[in-house]
Amino acid sequence: MIVRSATPADLDIIFLMGYDAWGGLQPVDAYLAGCRASGKYRKGRWLVAIDGQDIAVSSLLLWDFPMPGATVRGIGSVATSPRHRRQGHASHLIAAVMADQESSEQADAFLLYADIAPAMYVRLGFTALPPDLQRHHDSLCKVRYAQPPSTALQDAVAGHVPAYF
Repeated sequence: MIVRSATPADLDIIFLMGYDAWGGLQPVDAYLAGCRASGKYRKGRWLVAIDGQDIAVSSLLLWDFPMPGATVRGIGSVATSPRHRRQGHASHLIAAVMADQESSEQADAFLLYADIAPAMYVRLGFTALPPDLQRHHDSLCKVRYAQPPSTALQDAVAGHVPAYF
């Protein structure tokens, strides 16, 4: 499996990966139009895991969260195409992106909100932030530190937990 930045041609494929979870009762065309217009989806950087035919099978959105003295990334909108689910593609993608960010960007920590498949994130080393730092009742914010965190890093993360992303 290869991980690469998404291209404009990948975007509708990426959006459709999450249609069954996030589309609600919207017709597909309306759902895609909403995704294409989403400011949230334009603020981050889409990354994809591709198969042998250069087709995106899993995707995520990566954000930068400026924090004093720390390089923190947000991972969100993780999705896998229905026919490729339960094969480890999302786990592989997340692990590869975190490894790259830790080595090339010196990322100190990763945040995500887990509202789908929370056990997968635990297997990847994420732990829930303490209850007093949670901002949503139906989705837990989780953190994974690249190294055992210093008190300063923990304080930086605690003081700058982003809203749902």
